[in-house]
Amino acid sequence: MALSPDGTKAWIGLRRKGEIAVVDIADKKVTEKFDVPEIGGIARLQFTLDGKYVVAAGSREGNAVIVDTKTHKTVKNFQLGAGTEPIFINPDGKHIFIGTTNENFITEIDLTTLEITRKITGFEGPDAMAWIGGVEMLNNNKAPQEGRMQFFGRTLAISPEVHPDNSVTFRIDAPKAEEVSLHISGLKPVAMEKEVDGMWSVTTSPLAPDVYPYSFSIDGLNVPDPVNPEITTGYKMRVGNSIVQIPAENPEPWEQTNVPHGAITRHFYESAIIGDQSDFYIYTPPGYNPKRKQKYPTLYLLHGLTENAESWFTAGKANFILDNLIAQGKIAPMVIVCPLGYGDPENITQGYGGAFETFTKSLLTEVIPFVERNYNVGSKAEDRAITGLSMGAGQSLFIGLNNPDVFAYIGGFSSAVVMYGMNRDRSTVQQPELLLDAPLFKKVFPELDANINNKIKLLWIATGDRDGEFAFSMEYKLWLKSIGVEFDEVITPGQHTWMVWRRNLVDFSQLLFK
Repeated sequence: MALSPDGTKAWIGLRRKGEIAVVDIADKKVTEKFDVPEIGGIARLQFTLDGKYVVAAGSREGNAVIVDTKTHKTVKNFQLGAGTEPIFINPDGKHIFIGTTNENFITEIDLTTLEITRKITGFEGPDAMAWIGGVEMLNNNKAPQEGRMQFFGRTLAISPEVHPDNSVTFRIDAPKAEEVSLHISGLKPVAMEKEVDGMWSVTTSPLAPDVYPYSFSIDGLNVPDPVNPEITTGYKMRVGNSIVQIPAENPEPWEQTNVPHGAITRHFYESAIIGDQSDFYIYTPPGYNPKRKQKYPTLYLLHGLTENAESWFTAGKANFILDNLIAQGKIAPMVIVCPLGYGDPENITQGYGGAFETFTKSLLTEVIPFVERNYNVGSKAEDRAITGLSMGAGQSLFIGLNNPDVFAYIGGFSSAVVMYGMNRDRSTVQQPELLLDAPLFKKVFPELDANINNKIKLLWIATGDRDGEFAFSMEYKLWLKSIGVEFDEVITPGQHTWMVWRRNLVDFSQLLFK
């Protein structure tokens, strides 16, 4: 069957004889029938883009005919070989490809001259069918409509499409949707427009060079971009967001550049402490030498709530950041360890409330010993650093400041110290406007005092100026100052987003292992 280009009629061919019935789509009635005697049985029909001809292929006789859609007369008959069936009209409208599934070639026909222009060999059987579906891409032709591509006979959206001025067009095929919007990190949601073929699209204003997570809302359901394989990674209750990268004229530290690259290895283990099957990722720097006399320092890098152990590489681009900074001589080659940060693997589905102690025990007694047994890394406090984002930052401060004999470099990006607990009894709080106060922090850090200044080399606390954690971070820093703990305070422009955390990692890593 073939649908006429105007969508009003369907042409149906009989597989056992050369007859075509024309059906009116609106009335659902056969309006006419006619014979195509040159073909024994019609296996496939396909209209040309201009609707002037219909091409009928017959797998029984091994031929294909071109029929004038107005006169119903055959204007050309091609003998192509046994198994003639799949048909593809090239998006340029000037050529047609016909496959012979039992032979080893595909025939190209010029629709202007109605002559065979070439036979493409190297295919056999079903391969011809697959090739016809992908022929548009293999011949570097443009998609039949702007923002679309042909893939094995299907029309797919081209999304995201970054333009020279750094604006971006996003598209998604959702023909039955009533309302679709784009949600991109750092920007307000924006409504998308529906096009005649059911594709939705929107073009942003020029975006600053960065890596932007985004998703679509389809009638209230948030989904990643189905045609974009670049994605962040989530844990248990959510899939990640899609990613679009806006390159800078001079590459940013998180962009992939032509420098030596490190390796990322995934390790699996069963945690006897947490009681689950877990994993962690290890980045080894370019030229990593397992027998090098000088052992490598290690940065333990923790993810945020709803994310997983891989997130610092998918969304954070931590491996590219280190590759570039090492190549520029700005940091020493180091190993990165990214563990899964849930002390209770089920807690997240119930509204994560902590389990910091369990995660800490697993990190200190399971993950770190494994790393130091199997990698050429140092085992002294001055060889280790720990930091993270949001939940991972709260964990980094909790673990690092309670274990200064393990970590000499401690950081936190948008630290979710609120996860230590909220004050419930307001009558005991000297400053009622504070949600977090000294008794709470003292309970979380029972031995922390000014003596830690002589034990660690760096305490680095960074927050975006429009971050939802800003007020909590300020309360925590006020408490640290009140007990004489010294730290580097960093306030950057931005919200609770990867745009801030990638820059934090760039800055923090350059202060380590000096």
